[in-house]
Order: sequence, then C-alpha cells, then structure tokens
Amino acid sequence: MIVKWKPLLKEITDKVVQEDLYKLKLFLEQFDFTTEGIKGDDGAQGDPGPSGPVGPSATTVPRLTDVFDTDLATAVGDLVVVSGTNFVSTIADNANLTIPFGIFGLALSKPTTTTVEVIFMGLIAGFVGLTPGQPLFVSTSGVPTHTKPVTGTVQQIGFATRTNEFFLQIRQHMRQI
Repeated sequence: MIVKWKPLLKEITDKVVQEDLYKLKLFLEQFDFTTEGIKGDDGAQGDPGPSGPVGPSATTVPRLTDVFDTDLATAVGDLVVVSGTNFVSTIADNANLTIPFGIFGLALSKPTTTTVEVIFMGLIAGFVGLTPGQPLFVSTSGVPTHTKPVTGTVQQIGFATRTNEFFLQIRQHMRQI
C-alpha cells in the first residue's frame, strides 16, 4: 500500500489527530509486512478449513403445550377455553359469557378422540390468508382474525409470521361493553 504520509501529517495541525494517524500508519505498515506475498490469485487453492458444529434444524421451534381432556367436537386449530377439571372446550364466539377470562390456548393436535394437545405459546402453521407482522385477535365467530372486534371480549392472541402461520402469544383480554 503506497500512502504519502509526511505531506498528510504536515497538513493536519491537530496533534491528537496527527498521533492517531501516525499510529494508523504504523499499523498499516505492519499489516503490509505480515501479508506480504499473500495475494488472492497466487498458487493453488489450499485445503478447506474446519467446519463448525452442526446447528439445530431451521424448522425446530420450541412450543409450550400440554394435553387435556376434551369432547368429540374439538378440532385441531380450534381456540379453546377451560370448562372443567383438566377439560377444555372449543369456543364458538368472543362473547363475554363464552370467554370471561379470555381464551386458554389453541388445539394443536388430537392424540385421541377425547384428548387434545393445547398450545399456549409458539409457532402454528396451517392457516390461510394471514398478513405477516399483523396482530391476530379472537373473532366474533371464535377463530383467529386480523380484525379487532368491537363487541365481546377483545384478546390479541399473537402475530402472523407468514401467510400461513402465526406466533401464538396470548395477551390479557379486555371486555367490551
């Protein structure tokens, strides 16, 4: 690297800047010395370096779930509410009487006809027409929607991450009057 340092140092009158520039000059000269003869196109390609450790799968996302008893009508994808000891039921709307304390979670899978794995937090796929980055609420018909309801219980349940999935993160509910 060819730099005309002396004229450059004379043009700068600030002593601190001169000292910093001189230190930079020394560093660059040392760098030039240590990299002398190393050029990108000189000689054959060397052996590849070591590879890093294997990371987790890109699709592995932790989820917070648990299994509960339910009725035959509860389906995967339904929003559910606690309706008895270790028992959850599908909600049909966002009425204050239906979900007085908000939703409990979402039916993620049905291991048997009378049990359901409920997700409380995590990524959920299998939806259609979501707008990434937009919040989701419990609709007046009891399903996830981007439209904040003006009646019943208003509860944000997460954010769309893709057009077909959202991150479930149940927020505190608010009762509309």
